[in-house]
Amino acid sequence: MLRIIFFGSSDFSQPGLQACLDSPGYEIAAVVTTPPQRQGRGLELTPTVIASFCAKKNILFREYPKLDDAAYQEIADLKPDVFVVASYGKIIPERFLALPSQRFNIHPSLLPKYRGASPLSSPILNGDAVTGLSIADITKELDAGEVYFQEECPIRSGDDSEKLGAMLAAKSYSVMRELLERARLGKVTGSPQDSNQASYAKKLNKEDGRLTLQDTAQKWDRIIRGLKPWPGAFIEMRSERLGLITARPLSGQSGAKVGQLLSVSQESMVVQVSEGAIELLLVKPAGKKGMRGGDYARGRRWNVGMNLA
Repeated sequence: MLRIIFFGSSDFSQPGLQACLDSPGYEIAAVVTTPPQRQGRGLELTPTVIASFCAKKNILFREYPKLDDAAYQEIADLKPDVFVVASYGKIIPERFLALPSQRFNIHPSLLPKYRGASPLSSPILNGDAVTGLSIADITKELDAGEVYFQEECPIRSGDDSEKLGAMLAAKSYSVMRELLERARLGKVTGSPQDSNQASYAKKLNKEDGRLTLQDTAQKWDRIIRGLKPWPGAFIEMRSERLGLITARPLSGQSGAKVGQLLSVSQESMVVQVSEGAIELLLVKPAGKKGMRGGDYARGRRWNVGMNLA
């Protein structure tokens, strides 16, 4: 049996882990995930979804704060044949990469495009028509290994990074099953990346989601879809921070001023912004659950025609 060590921390990681579990001729030596983090209004320590999955399935897992000497020795003692990495969240040091004979990095972009931390968000933020899934070797240079598999995926008008992640993660299951079988037979081949074509997806923070009424409708649409579910889009409006969960860009109203409330329906409210309007379908007031945009406007007794700037 060939021994796999799987590195992953998010929902995107789960199909890849399941592919490892379901592949004949392999066993999971261990799963490495990131430590619990404080989440929610109560700031309770919460394990990653991968840690929770492993605990339920009685799979050995580790939550190393750092990939240090102790972590290296423990992983080396497991004598891994294969590393599989999917949305782990940390850079794996070069000496770790020398332990297995085969490495697979499940990456949700068309490498060498969007190497780095936010490959699901970046194509939406940049207005790309397509993204894709790449499976590549893992090298000391970030996301720069030779590519074993790549396939395009169209980005539809309503797609957000959460939907794209789910689609590409689901695709990774069958692809990894096939690649692991090839690896077992010694038949994995790849193609080098053209580093001259490389681009990088930066690590996102909460301020990246800030919008204003002066921003264009196109920017509103891309930020809301691209940063869902994290870090999320928001606006400071009428002295309140309002989370923006689901919205739709519209053409706007001739003669309307930026910030003007154009309509309120049962489901939504429509606000004039720069170069168009935005229909707010689902919003989240600070400290509260998400609600329909129309309910939010009515709760504040906002009238059509008033200016929210």
